[in-house]
Amino acid sequence: MKSKKIDIKKKLFSILKKKIKKIDEVNPDITKIEDLDSIDLLNILSEIEKKFKIKFSNKDYLKKNFGTISVLETIIKSKL
Repeated sequence: MKSKKIDIKKKLFSILKKKIKKIDEVNPDITKIEDLDSIDLLNILSEIEKKFKIKFSNKDYLKKNFGTISVLETIIKSKL
């Protein structure tokens, strides 16, 4: 199970690093990065959905700290 967790986290960082030049390596919150506008955010979420073959629900977007790597990782694991 731990290797699956690492793979998810690595893939998330890979997606984020393509779009974000300066990123907090510990637990970034993509909803609070000043360089991203709403379209950038939608593109990142869309790429995450494609990469993991999941679909975020409206309920997912309402979760506290939705944009952090740890919460995204938890959501993705629950959908795999």
